Amino acid sequence: MLKKIEMGQNEIPVPIPIKSLFEAWDWIGATLLTNNCVVTKFNLNGEDVLELSSDEMQLIKLNDKSKLEVKIESPWDLSINSLDVIKDLSSAIEVRLKEIAVQCWESTSEVHFTRVRSTANDITLILDLINHINGIMDYSHKEMAPINGLASMLKIPLKKLNTSIQNCDWKNCSIILLNRIEPILRELANESENLQISILAIKNAEQNATQNLNVQFK
Repeated sequence: MLKKIEMGQNEIPVPIPIKSLFEAWDWIGATLLTNNCVVTKFNLNGEDVLELSSDEMQLIKLNDKSKLEVKIESPWDLSINSLDVIKDLSSAIEVRLKEIAVQCWESTSEVHFTRVRSTANDITLILDLINHINGIMDYSHKEMAPINGLASMLKIPLKKLNTSIQNCDWKNCSIILLNRIEPILRELANESENLQISILAIKNAEQNATQNLNVQFK
């Protein structure tokens, strides 16, 4: 039977008999998940088992030597992590944008344009991450308004960029990158950081409220 669960640097003893991976998953959900938190890491003996079905988990037996590693994150943590990626990726694209735009303007060989295609894919990833954050939070959340507005603005030049890539119109790619996309990415990096600060404030306020409530009931 499973004896403990590892969560970061902590070892959590398991007080009930747990014989299968499914029973461990069920106990974690009932005992450790609070405030809409989710399991983002579920490793058994070094192997990722997070995507296994319930039936598959039922078949995996545990013993006192089983090493189960779990990571639990709150919606706020997930949002902050996603915003980190958006901020870093936006800044990284902006740094290399001028060089790519110059290459697009000066060259006529398609061989040189893997970078502009890669840039379009990175921008698509940024938009996907913003949708992910909206799924975690609320589209109507007032703190989301600036970043959602920038995402809407970014979709138009991205569509034109992809069309120009398909048509091998590299000079137009250069214009779109410098005149349309670069300023939006700059604002997006700034607003991602601002949103992180807002989310941290909300997270801290919730934690303080929970702590105060616990004190009242002691």
